[in-house]
Amino acid sequence: MRLLSILLCLFVTVTASAFDREYRYQRADGREACIRLVSVTDSTSAVQYWQGDSLSSVWPIDCPVFRFQCADLTADGIPEIALGVERSSRYARYKSKRLWLLKLYDEDVIRPLWLSSRLTYNLIDFKLEAPTAVRPHKAHVIHTWQQNEQGDTVELWYRQKGFGLKAFDNS
Repeated sequence: MRLLSILLCLFVTVTASAFDREYRYQRADGREACIRLVSVTDSTSAVQYWQGDSLSSVWPIDCPVFRFQCADLTADGIPEIALGVERSSRYARYKSKRLWLLKLYDEDVIRPLWLSSRLTYNLIDFKLEAPTAVRPHKAHVIHTWQQNEQGDTVELWYRQKGFGLKAFDNS
């Protein structure tokens, strides 16, 4: 099944005239690289990693994607891929918005870094934010809007740490 998904993603690469979303950057070795999110169907997509004109890696996504952003979350100089997806998980069987983080291992292959089952509360949306004078860390942070049990919207910030995310106080 995974082989079929990859072949379908490669077919879309050849037939797509425009890319839904993309993030371009220059690698440490000076080559241009591009991370693209390409729609395969209404409910499936693929993340592609291009080095120059060569497709290096594909990661199929079997659920709707509502947000795609790239930034350096681990302070290693290589961008990570943040995806907002709508799906159930192994630990929460109900469908809801979830945050996925993908990593470019050896700056060559897309692999999961963190596929969230859940954050503190129910995710509404997120964005990646660059370091600032208030947050002088090297890595970008994840700014989220979540809904608590009372239905109130709560803003929470997270850093990527090891296997998961660590919430921190932004005040």
